[in-house]
Amino acid sequence: MKLYLEIAAGHDNNRKFKITIRSKESHTPENMKELLKTRINSTEMKVGISAFKTLKDGRILIEVGSKEERERE
Repeated sequence: MKLYLEIAAGHDNNRKFKITIRSKESHTPENMKELLKTRINSTEMKVGISAFKTLKDGRILIEVGSKEERERE
């Protein structure tokens, strides 16, 4: 349930920010997922990943909670 103030101010707490990743080489999406999981520590980077999906065209979709999390390196 949202507060009137949140609706009037235009705040959307359920908004997700998305990142798509494509392999420059001929890696399969499953290989790319494993590489990302082993080489990137999201807890250390303070990024909350809410979804980690494989798309039909071979890309990986990662959803995070905020714009700041999306832009962290």
